[in-house]
Amino acid sequence: VTSGALLVGNSALAHPVTVDGNPAEWLTRTANADNLGLIARNAAGLGEYVWRDALADTRTDISTPEVVADIVAFQVTGDATGVGFLLRRTPGVVLAGAPIQVQIAIDTDRVDGSGQEYFAEFADTLVASTARWERLVETLFGSGGTAKVIDTDFNQVAMVSAMQGATGDVEIFVPWTAL
Repeated sequence: VTSGALLVGNSALAHPVTVDGNPAEWLTRTANADNLGLIARNAAGLGEYVWRDALADTRTDISTPEVVADIVAFQVTGDATGVGFLLRRTPGVVLAGAPIQVQIAIDTDRVDGSGQEYFAEFADTLVASTARWERLVETLFGSGGTAKVIDTDFNQVAMVSAMQGATGDVEIFVPWTAL
C-alpha cells in the first residue's frame, strides 16, 4: 500500500483529462526503478505525478499468478476543476471476468491518526497512521463506469466519472468539490 499527498494549484501546471478509457492525453514517462515516483512534464511544462509499481506484487490468494489486477503505474494530474487519476495495468493481459475494483485513499487534512484506516467493502487492508484518509474513491464498474467518493463513515458523498479502457487502464476524475 502506498500513500502520499497531492496539492494542485494554478501554478502547478497540471493538465485536464478526458475520462474515456483512452490514456492518450497522459504522459508516457516512467520512473527508472520500481516503487518510485516522480514529477514528469511535457514540452509545454504540463505535469503529472507518476508512480512506477513493481510487477507481480499482487495478492495470490485469489489466483496464482494474479496478473489481471497487477498495477504497472499510477499517475495523477489536475486542473482548476478537479484531480485526475490513471491506473495503468500490465500490458497484454487478457481481461477476463469481472472488472477489477480500484480504491484510492485521499488524506485531505494530513493529520497523523486522523481519518479512516481501512479501505471500503470490508477490506483487510490498512493504511499507515500517517495516511489515514478522509475521502476514498471506489470504482463501480458493474454500474456503468462510475466511481463513488465516500467519507470516513463509508457514506457516499459524490458520484464521479471513471472508465476502464480496452487495455484495462482505468481513468478517474474527481471534482475538488467532492473532496
